[in-house]
Amino acid sequence: MVLIYNLTNTKSFFFSFSLFNVVIKVELNHFLLLRSVGKGAFGKVRVVQHKKTEQVYALKYINKVKCMKMKAVDNIIQERRLLEEIHHPFVW
Repeated sequence: MVLIYNLTNTKSFFFSFSLFNVVIKVELNHFLLLRSVGKGAFGKVRVVQHKKTEQVYALKYINKVKCMKMKAVDNIIQERRLLEEIHHPFVW
């Protein structure tokens, strides 16, 4: 799963994933928010469950304002690129 960060609009949250070269837009309201897994300087990770498929995922979400104030946008983008390149069954 690849997170798409919209760093210009703080109210917008979405991510997409590609499965067999089909990109599907997924919104936060498609998931049930379950337990919290961890917390960092400007983000949190939660366990979520997709409402239709009941598939469980870890979802990382970031406070965009804090991220921009800490000048960490480049780090977030680099993390996303790294996750895109990883080929592991636990990372989509």
